[in-house]
Amino acid sequence: LGELSESASPSVAERFASMAVEAAMGGLDDLGDKNDTVAMESIVALNKLVSRTNDAQLHSILRQVLLKIRPCFEKESAALRAASFTLFGELAARIGGDNDEFMSHLHANIVAVLLHLNDESEDVRKACSTTLNQVHPLFGVGTFSSVVEREMKDGRVPATYTAVQRDLASVLALSFPDRVNQYALTCSNYFKSSNARIRANAALLTGHMLGVLTPQLRAIISKDLVFSSLVLLLKDPEDVSVRIAAAKAVGSLHDFS
Repeated sequence: LGELSESASPSVAERFASMAVEAAMGGLDDLGDKNDTVAMESIVALNKLVSRTNDAQLHSILRQVLLKIRPCFEKESAALRAASFTLFGELAARIGGDNDEFMSHLHANIVAVLLHLNDESEDVRKACSTTLNQVHPLFGVGTFSSVVEREMKDGRVPATYTAVQRDLASVLALSFPDRVNQYALTCSNYFKSSNARIRANAALLTGHMLGVLTPQLRAIISKDLVFSSLVLLLKDPEDVSVRIAAAKAVGSLHDFS
């Protein structure tokens, strides 16, 4: 399917692009795909096809594609995670920041991008760095863009993840106060991740985001849900790094007391 994007005839590629995209998305629903082999091929095909669909076609399938790739960010296969973040970045480059639906998904997915910027897989880390380079202009926040351009120019992985996460998290929290509670709740969902590194990253991100809030913004946070989940990480039975990250996060939230 993806090879259609390399067709020598633009008219042929455009004619069949919509059908090819639908077929590729169907591969993401293959119940027999136990090893995510079909899903991987589908994401790779979609990556290629996105560049050849016209604007009308792309907008007609955008919602479905965005909904289908989001679960792929958390798949066990590192290659599939990397390809999925890459596709999200390519969609951002094509769609831009004037599409309300895409911007809603960008705010919903930015937590995943920031957490997997410190993924165990180098390929995933690089994919998230590249994606941040593609999406940062869409936020329209100069300080956010400055951090990305300084620390991740040309898609390089940041030298110090914790510091970069802190800087980006604080900018997001203060730039989008109406989204802060959503960000915090999304982070708390990752406290249950089967991956210890992602749990630790989520704890740190929670502390970095909520620790900079004003008293007015602290009042809108779903504290009972977020904090009770964070406290459980202090007793994480699997990994000491998770417990350390949770302790650091709790230490950042003293103003909530």
